[in-house]
Amino acid sequence: FLESCSYEIGRTFFPTVGHCETLLEGIDPGDSELCLMARPDRYDIKTLEPCSGKIKTLRFAFYGKDVAGAIECVKIAKGLGYKVYLNPINVTNYSLDDFKQVLEVCVDAGAHGISIVDTFGSLDANSFREYLAVISDTLNPNQEIGLHLHENLSSSFPFIQDALVDESINNDIIIDASLLGMGRIPGNLPVELVAAYLNRDFSKNYEV
Repeated sequence: FLESCSYEIGRTFFPTVGHCETLLEGIDPGDSELCLMARPDRYDIKTLEPCSGKIKTLRFAFYGKDVAGAIECVKIAKGLGYKVYLNPINVTNYSLDDFKQVLEVCVDAGAHGISIVDTFGSLDANSFREYLAVISDTLNPNQEIGLHLHENLSSSFPFIQDALVDESINNDIIIDASLLGMGRIPGNLPVELVAAYLNRDFSKNYEV
């Protein structure tokens, strides 16, 4: 996380991109994109330095009340050379109409991608498909759809499978996952499950 704080060794909250990049010295990211997350209500975007190192991508996670701050973050970060994504926190806090309105603002700001963030893992199958249809219909074809799902109802893996076989979606999809599903209890989508699925059904070559 980027956050307005004092850096402490052993923590993953950084006051600047440069503080994080000191940990990456000697590491070749290869084809990977390294990314930091920030929240507009916890980070002073005016302190962001120009993109010049290994971290070229930023995500801004925000609550509905902070959408204006998130859009300001997008404009400043893009102007400094970063690729920028947006994560509207807790999608189930939004009605479908409200979600569409927030998405439209994010699209106009020029975010590279926008996510469905099911913070408390409370989406059921029908609701997931409804939010997925809204984001697919609202984003421009060159903007990526992110899927950030939690495991409260043990639904993250089947939801991902639904999304990847949905022929109405023309956007690229970013799947958030973590080793063994590590994350806020009871966890996130396990990366080894989705990697094996992508190998089997989508001709990928992840080393599970």
